[in-house]
Amino acid sequence: MNTGMHWRRISPQWLGFGGLIPFIVLAALTLVGPEGWKDWVSGGLIAYGAVILSFLGGITWGLAVTRERKPNPLFLASMAPFLAAWVALLLPPFPGLLLLMVAFLGSLVNDYLLKQAGLSPGWFFSLRVTLTAIVVACLAIAAFGN
Repeated sequence: MNTGMHWRRISPQWLGFGGLIPFIVLAALTLVGPEGWKDWVSGGLIAYGAVILSFLGGITWGLAVTRERKPNPLFLASMAPFLAAWVALLLPPFPGLLLLMVAFLGSLVNDYLLKQAGLSPGWFFSLRVTLTAIVVACLAIAAFGN
């Protein structure tokens, strides 16, 4: 069996869309689950969102370390998602969800600037627009759905 062929079918797009599953499931559970679940499920959604937001900051950090110029503003830009994610974890569900919505949109602005500077692959920003739209919609459903 040629395992090399299997790995070629796994793309960033498939991984990105697969990463939406917890957002969608948890947002739906805030609407249809028992009332006592809402805060617990919202907390799970915030935790997952914080992990993904930190991952996005890590992408920017990775791009920053490949640059020779110092001081590099990309290092500061890469820290904003981590800090927002941490604060969101400390907040009650409603403000935590709102903070994540703003932070994901801010991360998308950062990704646009990376694209404009030629620092990210061409496909990355269009994927991020789609994923961010769905993530923000899920967070909004959880925040405002009831």
